Amino acid sequence: MHIESVIKTNFKFTWIPNGIDIEEIHNKRKSVVLESVPSNGFVVGFCGALGQALSVELLIDVVKKLSEKYPIYAFILGEGDHKESFIERAQGNGNIIFHAKVKKNDVSAYLHKCDALYIGWRNANLYRFGVSANKYADYMYAGKPIISGGSIGNDPVKISESGLVIEPENYHQLEKAIMTLYKMDQRQRVEIGNRGKTYLHEFLNMNVISRQYLELLEKI
Repeated sequence: MHIESVIKTNFKFTWIPNGIDIEEIHNKRKSVVLESVPSNGFVVGFCGALGQALSVELLIDVVKKLSEKYPIYAFILGEGDHKESFIERAQGNGNIIFHAKVKKNDVSAYLHKCDALYIGWRNANLYRFGVSANKYADYMYAGKPIISGGSIGNDPVKISESGLVIEPENYHQLEKAIMTLYKMDQRQRVEIGNRGKTYLHEFLNMNVISRQYLELLEKI
């Protein structure tokens, strides 16, 4: 483990993951106009910061190619230092839609309109011990299959069987993953997405996580 490799000794610890308040999101969810999300094709969504950490340009490149033959879209929701370069990379392709950042409670409505959701990390040794992105919880709440690109430890998509796990920054594997979900029966995609929702409720629900903290503190 990373901590043990740094301090050069064994010790007891408890790892508690990030989570979301499902009840709060559900209660504050509002009806939003979603005309920006295509409804006449297969939409791969991404939500988050458009910066260096995530390989959003890979999604752009793959969808640019696939959209030449198939009604496949990329819906990219968020802001960041690399947004302008990503827009330039899309070269005006009408199947790649960029949308400005929205309020946290509105995110789920946009993700729910997508057919699959993508998160792709850089090919870096940094992630071998895992990541703590809330994006996984947001994606699982939407109940959609997830394409997770990365060589990360304890990948929540792999653990929950809520999507497809591919190598980081691998163009051909992302292309294959998108086409696999595109050709998949809708009932199968729903089943995969529901696995993520089940995992979210059982392990990433803030009510569950708060009980873990209380149990831990009572043992001290």
